Amino acid sequence: MEPERHDLRLKRIQKHGECLIKLYPNTTYKDPISLYKTLRELEIKAQSACEKLANGVEQAEEEEEEALELQLEDILKKVYTILAIENEHSQIFLDRDLRSPIIQITTKDMFNRNFHIHRDMGEGGIIAPAL
Repeated sequence: MEPERHDLRLKRIQKHGECLIKLYPNTTYKDPISLYKTLRELEIKAQSACEKLANGVEQAEEEEEEALELQLEDILKKVYTILAIENEHSQIFLDRDLRSPIIQITTKDMFNRNFHIHRDMGEGGIIAPAL
């Protein structure tokens, strides 16, 4: 990757992480880049699990499907823990539509306080966009 593009990418990651920290000040990560990278890893795992569920699982379908559902639940719980969200009925949800990021946020608070979080076409906030 060219140095200018790498620097620009790091700036976008930094800015997004800072916005998440402002939105969730009690997060367990205080470094915006580490926060983004951790959440991005979870996003990639969630995308993989949703893709497998959407395409259908082959052998031992029921057991594998249950394992994938549990994996998605675990990913969501990890996001709650990382962002220090106590209420599991929070604004963070998994959007299983493969055309958009999986881990999203929908909250009027985010929009009312003018946080510059990346959004998908449905106006859902994206927790860990591909920057």
